[in-house]
Amino acid sequence: MAANDEISEHRLQTLLDSLRSNAVKYRNISPDYEAGIYIKGNVDVLSRGRYNDYIPIFKRLDADINTYYAEFIGELTFTNPNIFNHSLYSISTNKQRFIDEHIENIVAPSIQLNVYSQYFLGQVYSPLAYLSGRYYNYQLDSTWKEGDTYYYRIAFSPRLANYKFVEGYMVANSGNYSIREIFVEGSFEFVRYSGIVQMGKEGTRQEFLPQKISLSTDIRFMGTHLKGEYVSHLRYNKILAHHIAYPQNRQNGKERQNPHNRQKQSKRFPGQSH
Repeated sequence: MAANDEISEHRLQTLLDSLRSNAVKYRNISPDYEAGIYIKGNVDVLSRGRYNDYIPIFKRLDADINTYYAEFIGELTFTNPNIFNHSLYSISTNKQRFIDEHIENIVAPSIQLNVYSQYFLGQVYSPLAYLSGRYYNYQLDSTWKEGDTYYYRIAFSPRLANYKFVEGYMVANSGNYSIREIFVEGSFEFVRYSGIVQMGKEGTRQEFLPQKISLSTDIRFMGTHLKGEYVSHLRYNKILAHHIAYPQNRQNGKERQNPHNRQKQSKRFPGQSH
């Protein structure tokens, strides 16, 4: 390996170590909050199969509708230790029942996302988890400076072809190594998905909370093909003081949990029972 390559690799590993160690701290920054939600989504029906009655979410498809759309407003509350509650109200839609199920099964779990968590959507192992180097490859795509702060865009891809891992990129800053943006794409059974999360303004209480979430889905099953696009905006009305719980030894307990040994949980994808 050339000297420059060794320096670049060392720089990347140092950066990843800082991101992982700070992720342990930030995932335990747990402010109770209340937020207003606005969600806009549409689902295009590209083809219809013959066996839709066997998949609950496909049973709502109408023969004469090729595009479903909806707008929702609502509220999201978080209370420690890990209690989320949301309520959504449709303000515009062309087919209430079908789009309601898509929003509840696909979009609602994403607005509860903690980007610093070890797992996304219950089972996807985060590229920021403490042992993520065993399961992901990383590459420093670019570095730039804004004011006195440097920003790093790091691409990641799974070492193993498994639904528990995703590929994408994340953008972090050099000030406190907080995530400014993260993009992921992956698949599960007959669903392919991608999403980008943009975080709150730096230097505010919203810095560690998602502000905008864009989600795309591509669902194919036995001749039925649906494509969905959803955008969620969160406006925080109340954020209580941060409570920070610093783990005594992040190498013990859950921090060293192997994703292959994790107990199965509900993944909240379409077509699955809850």
